[in-house]
Amino acid sequence: MVEASPNSTVREQTRRAWLDAATLDELREEIGDATVEAMLVSFEAEAARRVQALLGTEISSADLGRGAHALKGMALSVGAFALGDAAHLLERACGNAEHAGLDALRADLALCSKGTGVAVRAWLAGDG
Repeated sequence: MVEASPNSTVREQTRRAWLDAATLDELREEIGDATVEAMLVSFEAEAARRVQALLGTEISSADLGRGAHALKGMALSVGAFALGDAAHLLERACGNAEHAGLDALRADLALCSKGTGVAVRAWLAGDG
């Protein structure tokens, strides 16, 4: 649950839900602003590429699970917890052979990817 301050806007609250500011602050302290910025630029491009691959129609359940696992790790490392959680659920469904719900999980992944991309671009533009 995102704690809202009295002065925060819905837009700011939504952005915080997609990208965890505390994680980014910790990374900035540990590796510096420039490195975090480069990391987010790389993450945004690679995550978008991976999500597109996971949404493709010609992907096996095993490849879907492996791809979701890789995406989960990338997302969690930069504080993109909603995207990481969506990838985790997809990975788990593939591992448990729960094929009936894969379309809904992939749709959730697409939504989280879009929201995370917007939040990352906002952070990089100095609005984060």
